[in-house]
Amino acid sequence: MLVDAATFRKLIEGSEWIDYGRRLVRVAGVLHLIALKLHALRNADRALLAKDYVDILSLIRRNALSPASPELLEILNRYATDSIRKRLLQDLQQPL
Repeated sequence: MLVDAATFRKLIEGSEWIDYGRRLVRVAGVLHLIALKLHALRNADRALLAKDYVDILSLIRRNALSPASPELLEILNRYATDSIRKRLLQDLQQPL
């Protein structure tokens, strides 16, 4: 996804270095990844594939983010449509 300079700067500031054996790789923070995926879901073609939705659920669960977390709720309120936000919060209440 292409982003403007200000957004890219925020992504870099919120990123972290991950050691993948012989290389250190800078990876965007989980909340920024979720925000990008939510933004992508606004595209009807991508929404039909549902891959981004499943990725968002996985990112939240694997990183043990609470659905009640103020940081996550801020991202959901800002980038998710009402229907996606409601569905995510419902799906996150379901056991794996």
